Amino acid sequence: MAMEDIVGIIFEDIEEVKPILSDSEGNDLEGNDLSEAILEYGISEGKFLCVDYGGEEGSEIINYIMDYEFSHGIELATQEELEELDEMEYDDLTDKIKEVNKILEKAGYGLFIMLPIVKTVF
Repeated sequence: MAMEDIVGIIFEDIEEVKPILSDSEGNDLEGNDLSEAILEYGISEGKFLCVDYGGEEGSEIINYIMDYEFSHGIELATQEELEELDEMEYDDLTDKIKEVNKILEKAGYGLFIMLPIVKTVF
């Protein structure tokens, strides 16, 4: 699948995002540069949830879900489900993401995290 197709799935308006698909000279971005541009755009526009891979501070995931529900006039999870998620103890963030997705998939949605790209210089 082309990156433009993926961006079209993530963002509602592909025209809004087209400027981030290329650099200042009009060359198409590729690989890590494109991923980084998408991530920065998504965070700056409030379209991506940004949590540390090791865990969340407070209730970022629950708040994000509730904000999304409110702004789109939909229900992704019941209040009881959100409370259970909020109280969940976990060792690794991926454990919580799996539980969140079990709930969200009923509504046809999902939550994902983008792991940081670590560059090693020798």
